[in-house]
Amino acid sequence: MAGGTGFLVFRAGCAYRARRERLFEQHGVPSPDVLEFGTLEGILGCAAAGMGVTLLPLGVVTTSPLAAALKVHHLAPADSRAETLFIRRTDSTMTPAMSRFLFHTHESSRPASLKSVAR
Repeated sequence: MAGGTGFLVFRAGCAYRARRERLFEQHGVPSPDVLEFGTLEGILGCAAAGMGVTLLPLGVVTTSPLAAALKVHHLAPADSRAETLFIRRTDSTMTPAMSRFLFHTHESSRPASLKSVAR
């Protein structure tokens, strides 16, 4: 891997890794060498050191102590959506707050959108 051309990823099974692979394939971009890490801090640290690039949620990057050393490139809207699920135990107590939250998520006329504020 020369000149920081590697792709920094979690070990196999990461949804962002699979997304990156699909994006590169869809756009006809040759896949760079892959460097696997076990921690988010390892991935961000190596990106900040210029060892490669990665694909992560914006909120993870902007809240990192390394944010100032990282250049963020936004994906096209069609490529930047990630299905997110809300999961709870089937036998957990349904509190009034939880009931109201679930009501609003089901009744929403458009998907929820959470945005991070860049520093």
